[in-house]
Amino acid sequence: AGGSPSRHRRVAGLIVTGALLGIPGLAAANALPDPAQHAVSRVFDNVGISVPDTPQAPTASIDHPASTGAEISSIATTTDATGVAKGALISSTASGGKSQAGQHGSAATPHGSAPVATPNTGGTGTADTASGGAADQGTATADQHSGGRSAAGSGNGEAGSA
Repeated sequence: AGGSPSRHRRVAGLIVTGALLGIPGLAAANALPDPAQHAVSRVFDNVGISVPDTPQAPTASIDHPASTGAEISSIATTTDATGVAKGALISSTASGGKSQAGQHGSAATPHGSAPVATPNTGGTGTADTASGGAADQGTATADQHSGGRSAAGSGNGEAGSA
């Protein structure tokens, strides 16, 4: 960021000069990316300078494989498919059949039911039951390392649930 303003102007001037000299050369060599080559060719054509154009003018917009968002929404809200199959159906439609969703891996397997009744009021007892006793060990460790201060929060929870 250092330097004098006049130095900054000189550097900017060199960049602009380089671009003004370089772009026509690249355009004449047909070395610009297609959209840039097309744009430069059109500009130069207007002033009577002939440089190669792209074989086909770039399109203004890219065609999307899915016909409409409404179509995708309709599939998402009306299909009987569930889980991975539903996601694969929606993704395949939205990508015009190019998606590979659902073709690799497998659906998650259920982990069973909660080891405690749900819903419940929670607390250390619930955490201890759900964790197979590990929560009690964590509570004791926290209490020990906090000099007894972590137990104050546990008492607050018990007082609020009574």
